[in-house]
Amino acid sequence: MTLRTADEYKEGLKDGRTAYMLGKKIPDVTEDPYLKVGVETGAQDFVMADEPEYRDLSVIQDPETGEDISRFFELPDYKEQIRKRFELVLAGGRYDSGEFIPYIKDVGTDALNALYVVSNMMGDKKYIERIRNYRNMCARKDLSMALAMTDVNGDRSKGPLGQAHKDYYVHVVEENKDEIVVKGAKA
Repeated sequence: MTLRTADEYKEGLKDGRTAYMLGKKIPDVTEDPYLKVGVETGAQDFVMADEPEYRDLSVIQDPETGEDISRFFELPDYKEQIRKRFELVLAGGRYDSGEFIPYIKDVGTDALNALYVVSNMMGDKKYIERIRNYRNMCARKDLSMALAMTDVNGDRSKGPLGQAHKDYYVHVVEENKDEIVVKGAKA
């Protein structure tokens, strides 16, 4: 698969997934009045990659297949690649589609980059290969990814079990063969 359009991205969210918000099942995340804002925000990343003004900044060729992929999936290993990625993030922050600022791939791929660096430092060839394969799969399917990376405010001098409210930290409340259910907050 090559780069997706904004419409293909939105249609991809209608894959039968189960989503809940505030205790209620959301039948279609693309139409929910609250979640739709995030969907439309994410869609702008796909729009931006398709616009001639941003194409060179947003798109690179997959080094193995030659197909167009999002620059966010490039593993930056020299100064020019890092500068281009930085410029892409800045361009996204300045992008004016009327309402939204797109940031649907940058933080998640930053996490992939960190995993790649750490796995190389560990020297585990199987782990390095798994991360490389996952990155390639995400790039070739033009997936978006998110990262919840910090805990909400609580008493920072205490760990998760010492908090006044147990939901200050994300925790698993149910687990079965098909899914896990989590509760709590992450920012």
